[in-house]
This record gives sequence, C-alpha cells and structure tokens, in this order.
Amino acid sequence: MSDRIIREDFAPDKHITAFQKFDCGDHDYQRSVANWIKGIDPEDSVLTDVARRGTQVWVYYNQADELVGFGSLGTHEWSLPPHGKKKVPVVIIPNVAVARRFWGKPADDPFADQILDDLRNEAQRYRPTHQALVLCVHPLNQRALRFYERHHFVVIEPPLKDGHLRMATSLAAVPPNSLD
Repeated sequence: MSDRIIREDFAPDKHITAFQKFDCGDHDYQRSVANWIKGIDPEDSVLTDVARRGTQVWVYYNQADELVGFGSLGTHEWSLPPHGKKKVPVVIIPNVAVARRFWGKPADDPFADQILDDLRNEAQRYRPTHQALVLCVHPLNQRALRFYERHHFVVIEPPLKDGHLRMATSLAAVPPNSLD
C-alpha cells in the first residue's frame, strides 16, 4: 500500500521554520522555489504572496510525519487559446515542490503525483468561473516539463518575458472530486 500524503494548511509561525532546510534541487530555478517557501526575499516569498495575492498554500507530510513538500494555488488572468490576447480567469500554481529526498517516492504513487492531484482537486472549486489550471516552468527544467506533460498540461505560447514557459490544462478535463 502506498504512503499517502497528509495535508496541512500553511501556518507561517510553524512552517517557515520547518522549511529552513528544505532542499528541492541544486539548480537556480529549484533554489528559488525553496527560497520562496522559506520566506527569504521580503518582496517575493510565500509570505508576500499570501498577504498580497491571497495565495493558498498547503504543506504535505508522509505517514511518518516527515515534511515531503508544499503546493500553492491562486487566481490570475492569462491570455489562452482560443481567446487570443483576451485575458481570461485562471487558477495558477505559483509554486509547488517535493523535497529532493522524496523524488520518485513512493514508487507506486509518487508524492509529486499526489500533491499535484490535490492541487487539481482544489482548483475544481473555481471551475464554474475559471478556464484553466496554469503554471510556469523554467525552460531548463526538463524533468518538470515532462512531469506536467504527463499530467496533461500543454505549453502555451508565448513564454513569459523572463523565458519561463507557460503551461495550462483545462479545468473541464478533470471532473470535480474525481481525484478523491
């Protein structure tokens, strides 16, 4: 039987300290995600996104009560096909990560899949008014690109000005509560 994640609402007083040693990789784009959840940058962190943007953040543990990772959701507007340049309401995953020591684990139902499934399920609340679930991926992060493509996200042109790729999946593609 698979090790199922346990979700907790993000609480700065508890979780900022818990994440100080969080490691989700050596590349700059991975360290920036870890720094986001650690609350390091006073202008760009989990704390500013929660306060300024209303971002929802969840922390995930395994059955042994070990910190596995985190996920976040917010709302935004993006231009998406077939709407041309018109911006439509979307649900965005600002940041999501699994601690490096848990990459690919457990083999029968990886924590990364469980966390993304949980975020997709949460995004369903916005289905009546929002078009898609979206996120941005660094173009060198091939592992993440393959992961999201496996979960039915597609690259949306154009990329962001900083080069990050925009990816989206339709909220209509996942029936409500199908991920429970």
